[in-house]
Amino acid sequence: MIMKGWPNDSRKVDSDIKNYNQYRGELTVIDDLIYKGQSIVVPKSMKHEMVQKIHYTYLGINECLKLAQESIFWPNMYNEIRQVVANCALCLKYSTSQPKDVLQRYKIPTLPWNKVGCDIMEIIEIAELNNITSKSVKAIFARHGIPLTLVSGGGTEFTSLEFKNFASEWEFNVVITSATHAQSNGRAERQIQTAKGIFKKVWEDKKDIDIVLLHYRNTPIFKNISPAQILT
Repeated sequence: MIMKGWPNDSRKVDSDIKNYNQYRGELTVIDDLIYKGQSIVVPKSMKHEMVQKIHYTYLGINECLKLAQESIFWPNMYNEIRQVVANCALCLKYSTSQPKDVLQRYKIPTLPWNKVGCDIMEIIEIAELNNITSKSVKAIFARHGIPLTLVSGGGTEFTSLEFKNFASEWEFNVVITSATHAQSNGRAERQIQTAKGIFKKVWEDKKDIDIVLLHYRNTPIFKNISPAQILT
């Protein structure tokens, strides 16, 4: 139909593909795959599998829709994804009220990873840690580089002598946010709860946490940008 042309009379379009008629001008065939723009058109037999992959990280409706719209398409896709996410048993089980999203403003760095915040913004890096020590932070810095400044709350893990020595040895500054500005960490707490929720659901569903985190890092979570893109 796409290669030969659509009938001028929509009534002559086969019922199985009638829902695609309104997109007829946007559909193309490349290497035996049908595309709508840059998105692959998913056949009916694979819709369920694709929705499950989109929600593999157990993220919310908005994040799942953003991820889907970047790569796949079928008519009524958004509604079907919304329904699956809204009725996810694990998401409902671990749903919690989120704190007010208020963020203390900082000057935007000129380069990625120049200023790294712990608990102040959308989470770029998620790692499973038994505790926060200089060793665990070193592993993240070894992966992405040493920042000029690390901004954090006043937790003892960041004010300890061990961490101060680590900062001195690795030559980065540590800025401790004031405890009186607890509201400024509203977004941080929301993101922390999201990360904790991911781990809880993964453990219960017996999924591979590394695959889940791979999907998470490629999901647009901040102004339509994924964590992986933020670091490029």
